Amino acid sequence: MVGLTTGAGKAGEFAIDNGSNNQPVISASTIGTGQAGVFTINNPGNSQAALYVSTDGSGPAINSDGLLKTNSFRLSDSPTAGYVLTSDANGLGTWQAAASGGLTLPYSDSYSGNSAAFVITATGPERAGIFQINNPSNEQTALEVNTNGLSTAGIFGIDNVSNTAPALNVATNGSGPGIEANTDGSGNAIVGVTTGAGKAGEFNIDNSGSNSHALYGSTNGSGDALHGSTSGSGNAVQGNTSGTGNAGYFSINNSGNSNNAIVGVTNGSGNAVSGYNNGTGSAANFYIGSSGNGENALNVYTGGTGSAGYFEVGNSAAHEPVIVAGTGGLGSAGAFSIDNTGNSSPALSASTNGTGPAIESNGLLKTSGFQLTSAPSDGYVLTSDASGVGTWQASSGGSDSDWTISGDDMYSGVSGNVGIGTVIPAEKLDVAGAAKMTGFQMPTAAADGYVLTTDASGIGTWQEVSEGFSLPFSDSYSGSSDAFSVTTTGTGKAGEFIIDNTNSSTEAIYASTNGYGTAVYCLNTGLGEVIYGGLFELQNTSSGGAALKASTNSDGSAGYFEINNGSGSGNALHVTTNGTGNALFSRTTGSGHAGSFLINNISNSNPALYAVTNGSGPAIKSDGLLETS
Repeated sequence: MVGLTTGAGKAGEFAIDNGSNNQPVISASTIGTGQAGVFTINNPGNSQAALYVSTDGSGPAINSDGLLKTNSFRLSDSPTAGYVLTSDANGLGTWQAAASGGLTLPYSDSYSGNSAAFVITATGPERAGIFQINNPSNEQTALEVNTNGLSTAGIFGIDNVSNTAPALNVATNGSGPGIEANTDGSGNAIVGVTTGAGKAGEFNIDNSGSNSHALYGSTNGSGDALHGSTSGSGNAVQGNTSGTGNAGYFSINNSGNSNNAIVGVTNGSGNAVSGYNNGTGSAANFYIGSSGNGENALNVYTGGTGSAGYFEVGNSAAHEPVIVAGTGGLGSAGAFSIDNTGNSSPALSASTNGTGPAIESNGLLKTSGFQLTSAPSDGYVLTSDASGVGTWQASSGGSDSDWTISGDDMYSGVSGNVGIGTVIPAEKLDVAGAAKMTGFQMPTAAADGYVLTTDASGIGTWQEVSEGFSLPFSDSYSGSSDAFSVTTTGTGKAGEFIIDNTNSSTEAIYASTNGYGTAVYCLNTGLGEVIYGGLFELQNTSSGGAALKASTNSDGSAGYFEINNGSGSGNALHVTTNGTGNALFSRTTGSGHAGSFLINNISNSNPALYAVTNGSGPAIKSDGLLETS
């Protein structure tokens, strides 16, 4: 059917005059490949609609069960420039004023698809997004990101290799954290990874008046509050300070905690713990401040063939002793013992190439035997000169019932004991007072290098001894001064503790305290950026252990890094890695933060957390909600 008119009337008209008829006036359908209906105006001067539909009823003028496709669209009801098409609860769209940013606020929605639920991309010079709270009394976060899935809650990445700006820049002028990361799952609240030359994470406080932590790690769980691991040549954890505070501080405040405040373990050839000082202080200080503590301030043990302890002063101009032992308690200031009956070495061996005595005693010298090997002769007597130096000399006295002279010799004429300063001698020679001599010999069980060693009753015998101490060595001390102090003014180490047995699982050095002081205290007052207050290093690239592990079950920090020098430009904590692991790993299963970065100085314009990467990975990657003000 074709309708055509060249006049002013309609080319065709279809109408139903029966009000009870519910059929369509026109129905068009096709099973072919063409359109079921086409409405076209070929007159360019015609301003009418190609299809005009209106209704006086309650139904829609047009109802489509399929896609409605058009190259333009006009809704003439209440139009206003800049308004957006907005749906009501029934899907009815009207022109409405657009909410700020393009969304009606407050905005909330959910999505179950496989692509990104929300994507903002900027190809211009401005930011892709800004989340800001301008109300200074608002305590809520400007952005909160959460995930219950297996991936990250947020990723901040820079794909432009020439971009030097941070992937995430967080700053605060208030008292709250610049960034706060929490997780209740098994993933990391914050992970910093870099494969480039930049830092995986850097935490700085530039305010000299700030007493807060540049990095604070705390845990109430069994995990590490601070975990540093590296497979490269750099430090897993490094603490530097140019001020008067500690470069690193590890403390356990829980008296029921039997774990170590610091543990150093290595299977490599380097030191498990190395203390080095180029200044005037101690390279290492081991101190127990609790008078009721019966443990050792320093316990040194080895299962190998080397020395458990070696102490040397390499500065020829040094006047101080290599080892100083003092006690304010009731125990010995030093004890040298050989427990191996087959050991013929002396328990203590002293020699000197100088002009001073090999051993000098300002108190009573008590011994169960005595040998002076300089110019001995049978029957000679120990004779003093005007300075008290004793030598073997022929007796010049006559014979009586007590002493018998035989040529140049003299010996006791009685079978009992000889007492000097005592009327009841308990041994062949019993001296109740100080004995001073320039030489000494006790031939019983003597061997080259052996030292004179006492038993529990004070009986001395020649016993073998390794360098420094007889091992295993254990002692206690209750005084207020240092129980053990080693100082060197040379270029060598003041102390070195090594375990050469690769099957050993014990610590090369173990420090524990029940007092208020540190179990291990490292101080360096030297100069130069490579001089460390403490250095913890794993040189075994196959090792999966931590170069430094800090753990606490108390309310205090497992790790505390602070710079008290306001003019210092160094980092309170500097973490770097050349491997594939985390340069900084922070985790908590408790109710506290896995990491907290805070700037309390409102005039400080630096970010509380600064992350930058020159690699292809994100400068900061989050598996949970990223919340910010």
